[in-house]
Amino acid sequence: MSIGIDELFDMLSWNSDEDTQKKGVELAKDVKCYSVFLQPHGLQHDKDVWENCAKILCSYPDEVLQYCTLGMLKWVEDINWPGAEMVLNRLIKFADTSLLSVFIVSCVKEALACDRQGWLGNLSALFENENLEASLPKDIYNVLYDRYISQL
Repeated sequence: MSIGIDELFDMLSWNSDEDTQKKGVELAKDVKCYSVFLQPHGLQHDKDVWENCAKILCSYPDEVLQYCTLGMLKWVEDINWPGAEMVLNRLIKFADTSLLSVFIVSCVKEALACDRQGWLGNLSALFENENLEASLPKDIYNVLYDRYISQL
């Protein structure tokens, strides 16, 4: 069954019943341009589809997610955003910590430049991935590790 992206987002919306949302998540597996699920903004849909979009993205293997890792890291800027906690937990499981660290460096620099302390705290949760430490530059490691320890 082929449907348009607008109809799919209608199904994914929290305004749809649970069965329709589940069907939408299943149908979304056929979408080839998965980046459309990175915090979509539009006239009809916005945060109302983010939770289900996170479910869809988090179901992909690392090989697919490597192309949207930066967008996923930006998603966790506010852990209260729909789907953010799910995305963070998926990023913690990301196996290619070398690639992940490249994007973390970019996000940490942006967060520091814009004084987004909450985002830094959320990024520090990535230390739950025990392999990440070896991949991060020392200065970025120190910034995140200090926040990680203070949150324990």
